[in-house]
Amino acid sequence: MRRIQIFTTLTFALFVFGCAQTALFTPVFSNSHVVLSNLPQNLIAVDVRDFRPNSNDDFVSILKEQVTSALGAAFNTSDETKYTIKIDIIEHRSYFTLGNWNASTALNVKLYNATDEIIYQFEIHADAHRSNMFGYKTARDVSQDSYDSAVSQLFSRLSSVSLDLE
Repeated sequence: MRRIQIFTTLTFALFVFGCAQTALFTPVFSNSHVVLSNLPQNLIAVDVRDFRPNSNDDFVSILKEQVTSALGAAFNTSDETKYTIKIDIIEHRSYFTLGNWNASTALNVKLYNATDEIIYQFEIHADAHRSNMFGYKTARDVSQDSYDSAVSQLFSRLSSVSLDLE
């Protein structure tokens, strides 16, 4: 009887351990091609900071390049006011739950004017889910899905920003 209890306990522990996996995958450029014509590249600086614990991937450079490449054409103005978009990466991970890979991406975004005042801010939360068909390939794919959704939300929100340009 004691062996059955030990076996049952070990089996349950292995099952729970197997369902509690977390993985980090660096996304690639999102397929969405957006031009933020309201945010001219000559007046906008992009700063991306990573606040995730134990992150050592290239997510910062990927996201910064994605946003920078979406900025609109240079605006002809005598105004040398520079604006800064600061994006804080709060979360980007894949995790396994019973039969499914899930992913979550969270970003805090702030737009600062030249005097370092926040003129626009918002948060992005994107989740994705896939049935576990191909193990860690599924985890990588769901991670990319979450990133793509976050970038789409980010661009949607930034496209509504109106700068005071003369």
